[in-house]
Amino acid sequence: MWVLEFADEQAALVLYEAGAPTPEGALALAARGGLDEFVDVMIAKGANANRPDDWGYSALHLAAKYGHVNTVRKLLAAKASPNARMSNDGFTPLHVAVQEREEEVISVLLAAHANIEAKDEHGRTPLHWGPFAYTSQPKHIYRQMGEPHDTVFTDPGPAKGMKLLLDAGAKID
Repeated sequence: MWVLEFADEQAALVLYEAGAPTPEGALALAARGGLDEFVDVMIAKGANANRPDDWGYSALHLAAKYGHVNTVRKLLAAKASPNARMSNDGFTPLHVAVQEREEEVISVLLAAHANIEAKDEHGRTPLHWGPFAYTSQPKHIYRQMGEPHDTVFTDPGPAKGMKLLLDAGAKID
């Protein structure tokens, strides 16, 4: 269902309800775009909230990466694992949220008992990724999914995500 690539929720809903075939990664695509109504419909019809897409991302990884807090909450309520690991690097949704400086998502994942000491394939915890996340980095600004993006360099501000992890008991070493 190509309309999911463009985050066109209403078109996706119309096609889905009409019986259009959906790719196995449709839930992940919907989560990436923060398409909460489509996520609700797919979950209600039995979509597996923990199934990774072809690149190893679960729907929760993608919602966390793009800061879709409501989508994160919906997926967690549908039994998505806050400790799911990406098949290609071992990142959990918490690793991804820290890397993207999504503080509200970090808080939601911590409340859902995400493992703050989970290690990726290189032995790094989410806290280890914090210093990289809180340096000035390019940020791609999408006005709308599927359209060209602008790149700006952002001041990440205070390292709130790192503080959230430390307050939750993350080990510094």
